[in-house]
Amino acid sequence: MKRLVFFGIFIITTSLITACTIFSSGDPTKITRLKGHDVTGIFANGNRIIAGTEKGIFLSTDNGKNWILADSTVHLNNFFIPNNMSPPPIQITIWGDDNTIFAGIEGGESAGVLVSSDNGDTWKQKDTNFIEEVNGGFTQIGSTIFVGTNHGVFFTTNEGSRWKAAADTSKIHPVFSVFSIGSVLFAGVPDEGVFRSTDKGKTWSTANNGLTNTATLAFTALNSKLFVGVRQATDTSTAGVFVSKDNGANWNPLDNKLTSHTINVLYSNDKTLFAGTKRGIYFSADQGNKWNLFDSIYATSFASNDSYLFIGTNGGIKRYPLSQFN
Repeated sequence: MKRLVFFGIFIITTSLITACTIFSSGDPTKITRLKGHDVTGIFANGNRIIAGTEKGIFLSTDNGKNWILADSTVHLNNFFIPNNMSPPPIQITIWGDDNTIFAGIEGGESAGVLVSSDNGDTWKQKDTNFIEEVNGGFTQIGSTIFVGTNHGVFFTTNEGSRWKAAADTSKIHPVFSVFSIGSVLFAGVPDEGVFRSTDKGKTWSTANNGLTNTATLAFTALNSKLFVGVRQATDTSTAGVFVSKDNGANWNPLDNKLTSHTINVLYSNDKTLFAGTKRGIYFSADQGNKWNLFDSIYATSFASNDSYLFIGTNGGIKRYPLSQFN
């Protein structure tokens, strides 16, 4: 994905929580929340659900029934946009560890990472010098948090107060996905494939053995197996999901039902695998051997708690009881 590069001075606007109910209803299956919003990131922590949209970051404290605007979209001062152009669409990726929640910004008049230390109530850009467009998500090894950007992998050891470039990422970009299993770090680069690092990003090696398509877009893991989703780069290329049982050293294709599907996002809730494609959402209850279509919507993100699966789409959030995937 290529982006125009603009220059300016960042000013972060963190609003107070606004009492603004976006959607309120009963609790039937398939009901859509934040209807009409492009939801590009979701994070769930108990009943608190956080969603990144083109309008900013929204928060629900009741399992997605009602939503308030927790932070309006950050913007640039003196941001240069030619008269015949509009800002590219905002995409916000949400991720959290035990203490802190991160929001990676890409597009619009914004870039960088916002941090919340109060479970999503308020947000702040701790490192105002970090202005990379975040399109590869976040992952964590020990106390080090990694983020994928258009210019490679960056990391922080102080919960976002300062971000630094990983030492050997000059040839690894743009990064569309980062993931980790134990102490091994992975980066997915479109048309380059999977890169692997065993020293927290200081050095990288390719890990494409068995991949028939290197247009990698998404990772997840289940029961010590690593899964990668790829897009269909050409009419004749193979897309779908591949699995590795040896930390990316070797890959094998899974259910051929998905071989003609571009995989936008992969997710696991420790029991079930979920794959979001342009043609719908699939799930697998047997570690990827068989996939079943359960919704024809276009998915951009997943999250879950003990009761529900939340799906971000380009028209809002859908919520399903997890019990229906058992």
